[in-house]
Amino acid sequence: MKIVLFLTGLILLLGKQGSAYSEVQLALKTPRSCSKPQVRQEFRELPKEQWTAFIDALKSLMKREPQKPSLYDEWASFDATHSDEAKGYAPFLAYNRLQLKAFEQALQVTHPNVTLPYWNWTLDAEHPETSPLLTAEYLGGNGEAPRGCIATGPFKDYQVPSAKGFDCLKRSYYPGPSIAPFATREHIEKTVLRTRRYDQLRQFLIYAPTNAVFHGIGGQLMSQEPAQDPIYWLHMAYLDKLWADWQKKDKSHQKSVGGMLRDSSIANLQSSIPGSQHKIADVMATRDLCYEYGAGSGKGKAAR
Repeated sequence: MKIVLFLTGLILLLGKQGSAYSEVQLALKTPRSCSKPQVRQEFRELPKEQWTAFIDALKSLMKREPQKPSLYDEWASFDATHSDEAKGYAPFLAYNRLQLKAFEQALQVTHPNVTLPYWNWTLDAEHPETSPLLTAEYLGGNGEAPRGCIATGPFKDYQVPSAKGFDCLKRSYYPGPSIAPFATREHIEKTVLRTRRYDQLRQFLIYAPTNAVFHGIGGQLMSQEPAQDPIYWLHMAYLDKLWADWQKKDKSHQKSVGGMLRDSSIANLQSSIPGSQHKIADVMATRDLCYEYGAGSGKGKAAR
């Protein structure tokens, strides 16, 4: 039976000391049909109007009412709360796929035709700081002294929740002013996608490549809520694409799962996904969730 995700909503709860907070809740239901899956494209492949719609959808989630967190704040908080339950354990790839689909549908509340783009950073591996994504036309570049606030791009004035109230969105390239190289496509092809075991794939994706991106760009990506930087979502979408690519390489990969759970038992298709009431089996195929990935050649619309 095919399934898709939908966002049940943000239920306002009353926290301790009278502070209000929202809790993201996810659910699955059977779709009427999915004859034409949506296609998530590498950001360079998006026409200008589609990229603009994606940015507008993000900004809609980021709108705040007085004394209340934005919906975007809640997504970042949800990820910070549940990602640690997933990242060190077998369900990570399923957790990531579940969350990305639900986040994409949150964007579609105001912009129904928007899909979540991904960043194929292997195309920028040698000199990541020169990626079009890190320019004013896309998501802005490095932070500036003395505080590391980004000064370009659509989110240069965005304020991130902090212990003192709000602060600017920050980045701090390492080692600076350039970014240390990322994993190349050759490395991904020879080392990651050739692995035969699901859990080995998971460990490859979540550790070395992700650490390189997060450490290299720094700032918000190295904080307790990395999802406050929109770059986070494009990176995580690429990890999901790589899992999908691996699943396509061999029929035995399509239902392959394994590795350790937090209780030290071995994961299987009926293991729970952290932060939800759903099982790993629910998200094993992107087409069952009514989306797929474009190839992402890097020969798209980036040079406008």
